[in-house]
Amino acid sequence: IYGSDDLKDYAFGLNLTFSYTNPEAIVLTRDTQFSYSTLNDIIRKLSRGAELWVSNLDDSHPGIDGYPVAETGALFHAVMTCMPDIVYQSVGKPNSHLYEIANKRFGFTPSETIVIGDNPDTDMYGAQKYGLDYVMLDASGSGFGPDNLFQLLEQKELETVIQYPGVSIRMKN
Repeated sequence: IYGSDDLKDYAFGLNLTFSYTNPEAIVLTRDTQFSYSTLNDIIRKLSRGAELWVSNLDDSHPGIDGYPVAETGALFHAVMTCMPDIVYQSVGKPNSHLYEIANKRFGFTPSETIVIGDNPDTDMYGAQKYGLDYVMLDASGSGFGPDNLFQLLEQKELETVIQYPGVSIRMKN
């Protein structure tokens, strides 16, 4: 697993077996410690036959200061530059798999679901693929923002509010 320590700890908690020298698969996620050495390590393991699984294909997301912040897709493109013919699986956006799981888990249909994102290439494309409404947020303040989002939620006649630290989510009863 190439990603955060929290993700690695979670995987260890699931009793997954890890091989640092000859793994069956590489799981590439957002890795703020990614380096030249990391890239070469991944390339060696893929060259020896490991499968490549990518958490999502977002190249970047808008940072709080308005500047782009590198995401997993940027790391993936570094691997693809060195191994352009590598076969890989993307388990996150823009694939519809996560949207399907969320709808099934909460008992929603696509017409009752809104995808909120900041990347048209993954968030919007994935939503469209699965037939979901979507809202693109613009961190610069020049586009769609929280006020517009709540107007759209009102139009959807969503009723229940679930509170998470710093986030309110409205869901249909």
